[in-house]
Amino acid sequence: MAIVFECSDDIMTERVMKRAETSGRVDDNPETVKKRLTTHHLTTEPIIEHFEQYGKIKKVRGQQCTHINTHDRIWQLLCSNGHNFSSIGPV
Repeated sequence: MAIVFECSDDIMTERVMKRAETSGRVDDNPETVKKRLTTHHLTTEPIIEHFEQYGKIKKVRGQQCTHINTHDRIWQLLCSNGHNFSSIGPV
């Protein structure tokens, strides 16, 4: 089972640019983010689609995660989306 947080490219770019303010990472820039997202769409999405056919993917709306910054709060979000993760418990 895999959990996929869905989020628009615009929001992902916005989040990385916000992270860039404090991360000190030289690769946190719009050009690199665009390349990362293109790679994700070309390589990761087909894998997600494949495993989704077998019921091995749980999708969560990642836009809701804007201010969630702890494992406990992410766990609460997962459970509040109607998904049953009781067999694995919080990570």
